[in-house]
Amino acid sequence: MFQAGKVQADTTVGRHLMELMSSVPKLDPEAFEEMLNSNMKVSHAYLCKSHHSKSTNNVNRAETLMVFAVAKMRKTGAGAI
Repeated sequence: MFQAGKVQADTTVGRHLMELMSSVPKLDPEAFEEMLNSNMKVSHAYLCKSHHSKSTNNVNRAETLMVFAVAKMRKTGAGAI
């Protein structure tokens, strides 16, 4: 932690920090909000697609298991279908 007066100030570091801060592009609040909302919408779309894919895979897996179970029942003569 920095303690005032313990370390001599270095103006070169201060200048580099000011150059760094002034080189960051400035956005007006409306543009920032639009960019943020756009990125959130894209993230939400990916999340929904991921959940949809998982659900579809689970349904397909369940259907496959049922088809095999029915085929086995028909083969063994167990149960009336």
